[in-house]
Amino acid sequence: MKYIKVAIVMLFAAMTTACGFIETGEVGVRKTFGKIDNEEVSVGFYTAVLSSVDTYSIKETVVDLKDLKPRALDNLSLRDLDVSVYYTVNPSIIAEFSASNAGMSAKGEDGRIYPGYNLIQRLASGEINDKVAKMESLKLHQNRDTLENDVLAGLQAQLDAKVPGGFKVTRVVVTGIQTDPAIEASIQKSIQAEKDLEIATKQVQVKQQQALANEKLTQSLTPAYLQYEYIKALQDCASSKDCTMIVDQSSSSKMLNVGR
Repeated sequence: MKYIKVAIVMLFAAMTTACGFIETGEVGVRKTFGKIDNEEVSVGFYTAVLSSVDTYSIKETVVDLKDLKPRALDNLSLRDLDVSVYYTVNPSIIAEFSASNAGMSAKGEDGRIYPGYNLIQRLASGEINDKVAKMESLKLHQNRDTLENDVLAGLQAQLDAKVPGGFKVTRVVVTGIQTDPAIEASIQKSIQAEKDLEIATKQVQVKQQQALANEKLTQSLTPAYLQYEYIKALQDCASSKDCTMIVDQSSSSKMLNVGR
C-alpha cells in the first residue's frame, strides 16, 4: 500500500511538472524523444508527459547591433555605428524553421526562444557593411533615412529568399554614428583650407577688378576731358558771387585754389 501511494505521488508530480501554458504572443514547439513535431502548440494549457515544449516568442523582436565599424565609400572606417533591427515572425513556420535551422534562433533571459534572431543578426550585419560602403562617412549623419531604408530592403530580400513568408522586417533604426575623431578633424581642416582659399581667391578677384577700374579711369582722364572740367569749374565759379578762384599763370592754366 505504501508503494502504491508513493507511485501515485510520483505520477501526480510528473503530471504537474509536465504541463504548462502558452500565452498570447507565443507558440510552443514540442520535442518528442529529441524530434521536433511539425505542428506548433497554440495558446493555452498543454501537457508534455513524454515530451518537452519550448516557448517561442512571436512578438516584435529587436536585434541590436552595437559597436560596428564598417568601411565607408571614402575608405574610412566608422569609429562606432549602432543599429537596431525590428522584426516579426510568421507563427506557422516556427516548428519547421527550428527543425531545419539549428542555431539560428536565440534563447532570451526570460526563457523564451526568439526565432531567427541569430540569422537576422548575421544578415543585418552584412547588409549594413554593404550599404555603408556605398556612402561617404561624413555624410552618413545627413543620410540616416537612406541607410535605414536600404538596409531594411536588402535584409527583407535576403530573408524572403531563405525563408519565404517567414519573417518581416518592420523597422531599421540607426541609433548612433561616430566617425574617427582624428580623421574627421583632418578632413575638417582640409575643408576649412578650401574655404580659406576660396575667400582669398575672391579677394584677389576684387582687387583685380578695382585695379582694372582705376586703370580705365586713368585712361579716361585725357587732356581734352581735363580742359572740359577746368572750363566747367570756371563757369560755375563765375556764376556765384561768393566764389574766388586763383589761377596760376602757366601755360596749362591750372587751378591752384578755389575758395568760397
